[in-house]
Amino acid sequence: MPCVSVRRRLLEREGELAAVDSLIASVPDGDSSFVVVIGPAGIGKTRFLAAVEQRARRAGLVVLRARGAEFERGFGFGGAVQLFEAPIRAATDQQRRELLDGAAGLGGALLGLGSLRLTEGTGDPGFAAFHGLYWLCVNLAGRSPLALLIDDAHWLDEQSLGWIDYLAHRLEGLAVMIVVATRPEEELGQRLARTADETDGDLIELRALSGQAVRGLVSDALDQPPEAEFSEAFEEATGGNPFLVHELLRTVREEGIRPDADGARTVRTLGSERIGRAVLLRLHRLSPASGELARAIAILGTSPSLSVAARLAGLDSGAATQAVAALISADIFASGPELRFQHPVVQASIYEDLPAPARALRHRQAARLLAESGAAISEVASQLLEAEPLNDSWTVGILRAAAADASTRGAPHSAITFLQRALAEPSRSEQPEVLFELGRAAHAALQIPQAIDALTRALESPTATDRARVALELARVLLHAGRAKEAVDMLKAQLDDSSDVEPELRLLIQVEYVLFVGPLAEALPMTVRFGALEGRGAAELAALSVASSMADTARESAALAQRALAGGILVRAYDTQPAWFLAPWMLIRADCLDEVAPAVQQALDRSRATGSQLGFARSSWLAAEADYRRGDLLGAEAHTRSAYAIASQGGSLWVRLMSGALLAQVLADRGELTEAQELVDTLDVSMIAPGERLIRTIRYARAYVALLAERPQRAIPEFDQLKGSETVAPAGGSRFATGMVLHAIALIKLGRIAEAREIAEEELAWAESWGTPRFIGMTLRGLAHASESGERIAGLEAAVTVLEPTPARLELARALGDLGSALRRDNQRVAAREPLRRALDLARRCRADTLADRLRGELRATGAKPRRDLLTGRDSLTASEARIAQMAATGMTNPQIAQAIFLTPGTVEKHLTSVYSKLDISSRHQLAAALSADTPHQDGIHPQ
Repeated sequence: MPCVSVRRRLLEREGELAAVDSLIASVPDGDSSFVVVIGPAGIGKTRFLAAVEQRARRAGLVVLRARGAEFERGFGFGGAVQLFEAPIRAATDQQRRELLDGAAGLGGALLGLGSLRLTEGTGDPGFAAFHGLYWLCVNLAGRSPLALLIDDAHWLDEQSLGWIDYLAHRLEGLAVMIVVATRPEEELGQRLARTADETDGDLIELRALSGQAVRGLVSDALDQPPEAEFSEAFEEATGGNPFLVHELLRTVREEGIRPDADGARTVRTLGSERIGRAVLLRLHRLSPASGELARAIAILGTSPSLSVAARLAGLDSGAATQAVAALISADIFASGPELRFQHPVVQASIYEDLPAPARALRHRQAARLLAESGAAISEVASQLLEAEPLNDSWTVGILRAAAADASTRGAPHSAITFLQRALAEPSRSEQPEVLFELGRAAHAALQIPQAIDALTRALESPTATDRARVALELARVLLHAGRAKEAVDMLKAQLDDSSDVEPELRLLIQVEYVLFVGPLAEALPMTVRFGALEGRGAAELAALSVASSMADTARESAALAQRALAGGILVRAYDTQPAWFLAPWMLIRADCLDEVAPAVQQALDRSRATGSQLGFARSSWLAAEADYRRGDLLGAEAHTRSAYAIASQGGSLWVRLMSGALLAQVLADRGELTEAQELVDTLDVSMIAPGERLIRTIRYARAYVALLAERPQRAIPEFDQLKGSETVAPAGGSRFATGMVLHAIALIKLGRIAEAREIAEEELAWAESWGTPRFIGMTLRGLAHASESGERIAGLEAAVTVLEPTPARLELARALGDLGSALRRDNQRVAAREPLRRALDLARRCRADTLADRLRGELRATGAKPRRDLLTGRDSLTASEARIAQMAATGMTNPQIAQAIFLTPGTVEKHLTSVYSKLDISSRHQLAAALSADTPHQDGIHPQ
């Protein structure tokens, strides 16, 4: 039947495109947007994205595109690589160096560019890849506003989808627009819709065409006006789906169906099922070579290589080239550099027409051909995912290699998929190794139950050969799951029966065992042996680190810790040696704050360079511990907020609880008692065994906050349980300090003096055996409070004398404040003013607002008239503002600051805007002077 050729038009999308136009216009001003376009197959998402691309380019945006593919989900970060590969490879050498500068180099590693590698020194390569790709996007957007357009996002790999979610939550202030097209019925599509909701993004639902639009298309396509009944039947058959409309129009034209009542009855028998048959009929009308090539591409998904597709189709290059032209002309293939179908429905029709056994065989053939052509290992393995198991060792080897590659790329979910498929090959000899690798991948992906199951099966396999290595990994996973007792029992069983284990692996098991059990008597012989090691290699250095935590005196502990940290080898290996942190921690506890600073800084720098978010969190916690002992509460708060925020995003439970406990103490000292209480209430330790150090840390924080809030009755039960938990530790200096000084003070507040004195004397004995002035001064202060009034002043003077030369400014402020209070109560009001004045000055410098408020009251009671602080200028900055302001004052740019502390440039800009307002300046060039200027104190003392 004669017809008119009609070019496909984008109908009834004016409102959606107008909304996108508005978003595009604001991108150059840094007003970012995240847009999810949803709709079923054939609704026009691809054409809509093409229209968005045209508009974005006209507005001056650089457009980067990617497309999900059904058979490429195993290629970790494949979608993200599609976005960035072309612009990075097209850049000049100088431009590429600039784009891959800093953390962006980690993104370049995914592209095979730059010197950084995701697996070098980072325990969380998945986050390192997220972090690197984010900064690569930031650097690109810094050159020109970006539009990232992603089609068929429901077929993206798990890692690319996770990165999009990561980026969408950090778009503020970036000249970036993200538009993803997806199907609503797919799980991944639903996840993207949720991300849009969480980030106040835009959700655009492409609806079916109206009856009027369908009738218009039908009228335009046919050479005679359709009857009303025919048009109604056409609407019913297609449901207004644009793809189905055009395909059905093609069928009507090719089969000569007239647009009348008879044609209406015929059309009603058609629909999406008939469309598939129509596609196959169209294919069968072409040459056999065209059919074979189409089936080959249906297996491959897409192919940039005609030679591979031709070989799979059994064609020579000339026949293949002619077949491509015929398939494009028949509207089966899309025109363009890649061999791909016009629409996923077309591909599905051809793919599903192949019998299942034939599909499986062709996927295996495709895998072999791709391997021979030098294709990426993940591309080869993705084909094997669709092949039937044949007990083929080559298949197992490819899948394991692809899993290892995925793991190094920070894509553990892809590794899991490949290894699960490898287990389907009934090769019993390789099964324990595959299970071990699966367990490690699941652990990296935080799929803890799956990790435990795989590792347990590997350990129980009758053909397992390296049980000790498997047991060590399983113990680490069990600890992650809060099942510490099982982990300890497993490690002990290996130690009791590991005579044939290589020495280094046995040492690692011993280190982990001691690390898990803590200072139990049974672990002491091991730590004695650890202390005699020479420190050759990371394992021995980790053992020295553990030994430092079990030493009886601060001097011994510091000596072992310094040996462990010598040369920086242990810090560089922190991703494989969980015990590394004990050495710097023990230096902090030994008051070697100057000595520990280089190691902590090295750990912070290392984590920034490798993109290790967890490494940065743990290093920030160590930095906070050091700051806290110096009395730098602002610095301690900034570091602990970083550590706690990162660990709360799904990182280490240990880091979250340790940093949360310290942050609660800092907040209580800073006068933020409500926030401190809310924080300790959220620190859930229900999954941790009662005697573990971690619970003791949390109990101490709860008691500390309660005591500063003047609720000694709430503090004492926590202190009582803390004291009871000491029975799990041996007597002597190797136990960790439990803060019993404050227990004594809490008891005194409730009039239980005798109990308080007993505890204070016991704590002083421990402090003197440990040998650090800070702990000795603290315990002298506690003992003084439990003494008779005549001895109290002398005891507090002794505490001040001991603390005076130490860097422990906050503890000195407390001792001076207590001395001044004692003098006032002894009616020595004039003598009381000097220690109180010094204590108040120290408290203010430490930013210990709770203590400062109490000291002002004491000064007023002596007859002095201290003024209340008026927080202006630098004193009014929050901990985060002060930290960022100091970094900016040194000349660091916003992106450099953001990379250094794992924030976004937008967050840094917000903080600096607040800083400028509080300091009454207008630019970063004035920061250094404003921060160094002396702020007049508002605490002038006026004796009566």
